[in-house]
Amino acid sequence: MNRLLVVLPWALLATACVPASYPWQRASLGYPRGPYGAGVRVVASDSPVGRWDNVMLLPAGTPLQVLRTDGRTAIGRMDGADSATLRLQATSGPIAIASADVMRIDRVAPGVARNVGKGAAVGAGAVGVLGLIAGRVPPARLFAAGAIVGGYHNAELAAMAGPTTVYLAPWGAAGVGPAPSPPARQGSGSRE
Repeated sequence: MNRLLVVLPWALLATACVPASYPWQRASLGYPRGPYGAGVRVVASDSPVGRWDNVMLLPAGTPLQVLRTDGRTAIGRMDGADSATLRLQATSGPIAIASADVMRIDRVAPGVARNVGKGAAVGAGAVGVLGLIAGRVPPARLFAAGAIVGGYHNAELAAMAGPTTVYLAPWGAAGVGPAPSPPARQGSGSRE
């Protein structure tokens, strides 16, 4: 036992120093990466500014609200998008909007009524399943209570979701922000 008490502290100290010697762990501990110094650190951005690829990755049928640079809005389900155009299916018919004319795109949350109906059905179904497990048919008031709780829960979740911004035009692009100022003029005076 005494030998173990002598060896154990040295083993713990050696184990504590080992991660700094492995090259793949050195960067996570703040040590430089290799003989040439620290590597380039790339940080992923969650900002939608200038990210038209976010729009192109949306699945067809996604409900969108589009704010154009002239102030008009378009609401509809997405048909598709490429690098130059966004195609929507609105209630008035298909719409094609050039990407240069888009200031902001928001993904709209699905209808609250649909979510309440789904939640009510799940709540009543859960009461039915519990009745099957218990071997007795629950009274109608328990089915109603399950439907109310499920519907309320989904209504709260839908209210919290709200719209999500998918794309924002970069500042100074396509009429967004102030107009660019003209370049400064160089004086034509002579040097002495």
